[in-house]
Amino acid sequence: MISYVLPITMPIHKKNLLVTLSDASHIEQAKQLFSSVYWNAGWKGDYLLLANEVPESELAWFRAKDIFVYECQTLVRDYVGRQKHPPVVVSKLYLFTQFFKQWDTIVFLDSDIIVRSSLEALTDIRGFAAPDATGIDLGGEFYPSDRKLFQELKSAFALSGPAFNTGVFVFSTDIIEGDTFDRLMRLFDRFGTLNACGEEGTLNLFLKERRQELPIAYNMYPMYAETVLGVKQDKFEAIIVHFATTVKPWSEKSSFYREWADTLSKADRIDLSRRVESREIWSPERIKNHARAIRRSGKYPRGIIYKTRLALDRWVGLAGIVIRKVSPGVYHFLQPHAPCLRPRP
Repeated sequence: MISYVLPITMPIHKKNLLVTLSDASHIEQAKQLFSSVYWNAGWKGDYLLLANEVPESELAWFRAKDIFVYECQTLVRDYVGRQKHPPVVVSKLYLFTQFFKQWDTIVFLDSDIIVRSSLEALTDIRGFAAPDATGIDLGGEFYPSDRKLFQELKSAFALSGPAFNTGVFVFSTDIIEGDTFDRLMRLFDRFGTLNACGEEGTLNLFLKERRQELPIAYNMYPMYAETVLGVKQDKFEAIIVHFATTVKPWSEKSSFYREWADTLSKADRIDLSRRVESREIWSPERIKNHARAIRRSGKYPRGIIYKTRLALDRWVGLAGIVIRKVSPGVYHFLQPHAPCLRPRP
């Protein structure tokens, strides 16, 4: 395990903090994320970039915007999990160091997200909350690359029940204890090679008993909306649009490219001394009705087709190496549909 050094304590202006993670390859994505949070969500708390070995020349923009920067080392040097996520994803665990107890509540969002509406309701959450991992249960977060180690994992943990997605999560910092980060790293060091989706398996093991479910409005996948709900990708409703399993919005092939590019273009006008109001606030009733409508959709043919495809996707994940060697064209056709197949920043 790589040792880490805490940055100096920062002057805190707000009780709540919104964080995204980036290495040097996803700086524009981080800017867009913060821009959508500023202009669309009207976020009233602090902003922080968890910067994984990012050059100072790239960090200057964030510092000039009064966005806090936590500079961190890469905790592992190898690709992570079945689908070879880049090592940067493990740096998400830094959020559970003592440094972050300077705030009351932390909201974490992956940089492959566009925020469309207010996030203020999340600041009332106590404990830990995250949305369900669409199409995958806790057992699906792991794969038996080492059968002896996998048996040890199954003996130590009950791998049943729902899993949660770690692209979006919220927690009150009173859950951070003096050894929380070290315990997380020991868990990752022991079983991380079995993780299917980067750091996600480790956080699920550590927090599954404490997790509260966030409504799906806070973690809508465009592919899910199209396949299950039959809604065109540029028309569906969500507070948070998360591109975890589909073409990324910074690709010109994405139907979300214009929205993403327009939001990025406004990043230079972020001014945290002059906060703007949220573009839209979802009522609790609207959030509940949104979740009910999606649950109902799973009972109809589109939902059945989607669930069948997800079952096939899990098989593709296990057989992906063989398929890629035999038929790269087939592999790349199937790849966009499967959870965790595309590395996350």
